[in-house]
Amino acid sequence: MFQDNLESSERIFKLTIPIMQQQGIPLTPQYYNLWYTYMKQSNLLLNEQIDAILLRKSALSLEDCDALVHTFCNHSAENKLDKLQHQLGNISKSSRGEEIDDSFDNDILSQANQLDDQISHNQINFDHFYQDDQGQKQDLSYIVNTIRDLVNYCTQIKQISHQLHEKLELQNKEIQSLKKVLSEFEDEHSIDGLTGITNRKGFDLIIDALIKRQDSFSLILIDIDHFKAFNQTYGTKTGDKVLQLVAQKVNHECSSIGQIFRYSGGKFALILPNISLENASTLADAIRVNIGDLILTNKQTGQLAKNITVSLGASAYLENDTKNYILKRAEHALLQAKQSGRNKVMSI
Repeated sequence: MFQDNLESSERIFKLTIPIMQQQGIPLTPQYYNLWYTYMKQSNLLLNEQIDAILLRKSALSLEDCDALVHTFCNHSAENKLDKLQHQLGNISKSSRGEEIDDSFDNDILSQANQLDDQISHNQINFDHFYQDDQGQKQDLSYIVNTIRDLVNYCTQIKQISHQLHEKLELQNKEIQSLKKVLSEFEDEHSIDGLTGITNRKGFDLIIDALIKRQDSFSLILIDIDHFKAFNQTYGTKTGDKVLQLVAQKVNHECSSIGQIFRYSGGKFALILPNISLENASTLADAIRVNIGDLILTNKQTGQLAKNITVSLGASAYLENDTKNYILKRAEHALLQAKQSGRNKVMSI
């Protein structure tokens, strides 16, 4: 309902006056309406605005109150309805000597539309009411005009809401379309969206081409130790940051002699053309040490995260090798590095 019952109004009144006095706000109708609405908690956005101001300073200034009144109280639909209901109630009680039926509250807008329709078709005879009281007739005329304005206002709001909904739907479709295009672009160009390095699709294309040409190369698989537990402890956002740091570190140190790939999850692959297995193993150990020097700090808490370590498995292309064989050797070498305590390099 728009109009509080007597008991509720009295309760809110007893809360409103003290807080206005505490804030040093004059007891004028517009300021009382503002703080009554705040104590009533019927406008959540208004309450959020006042609470935000009170967080910054101990009391609202009259300028603050004026701004809030202008934004929330002067032209709100609820105030129009409150005023309309109050005036209709007074006329009804004075003419019939009875209380207002609660059903009037339940569907005021429906009745307003009906009354507006009746007026438009001249179905209401104003002379029928209060023939000896021109003031009452003027009041009723004012209410009728208010209803007209209110119905027009609500219709406009409905239209605006519908238009906004259509725009939001269109924007959502555009966003989904852009995401699809971006995903297709990344797939087409074999780029991993998180780390910015080449993805597994690109890895397969490169290694297939090298094996087809029977070019000499070495392969290093790099796996972040306990990455799943790391995500559970520090969160996936921190885990994503670790993946980015490792990818950037390896790419920076090895881009001149090889190419880093996002292989899967917390695992990377490094292809080194024309590099022997011995030199690849030496490079792998240098990578292990350098990644171990990375320091990750939570910017909000200042907490140092657990040291990042990696296990590495290296293998080299053999004559008449297949992709499956060289990958199996590298995977087996990586498994040995993990089983021997992690933060190690093994080669096969």
